[in-house]
Amino acid sequence: AHTVLYLKEVNGKKLFLDNQPGQGPRIISEEEFLEAYGNRKAEMARLAQPLRPDEAKKLYEAAKGMAQKNNRALINSHMFDSSNYGVWSKDNVVCSEADWALINAAGRHIPVSDDKAKVAAGVKWSPADYANSQYFLVTPLVMKK
Repeated sequence: AHTVLYLKEVNGKKLFLDNQPGQGPRIISEEEFLEAYGNRKAEMARLAQPLRPDEAKKLYEAAKGMAQKNNRALINSHMFDSSNYGVWSKDNVVCSEADWALINAAGRHIPVSDDKAKVAAGVKWSPADYANSQYFLVTPLVMKK
């Protein structure tokens, strides 16, 4: 499973945070999102209580910071995968953890996963946690053509 976080709309175009192995957390455009994910069957998790405008601004600023930190790691390293994706470093996060961290940075307190095995393995929030959480409403994603 994979998660992508909707950030905001700028000049009529949606922006998302996508966190992939080998690339790490990066902000992608609506076109990139549709190219990568438009033909997939997907579900959408919405916060049960939507973000206020001030929280949405904090979320976007935190996403920019996360993507910039990842870009610096990629530029400054010559390792095969120097992105901030994964569970093996204090600063690394998997896709769902990046989203979870940004929502928390926006001012919402969503606790770590109830799955003790995942947390012990270093994953604080997984894609499955959205469906099992009181903080999110999960529904099928319908793409408009």
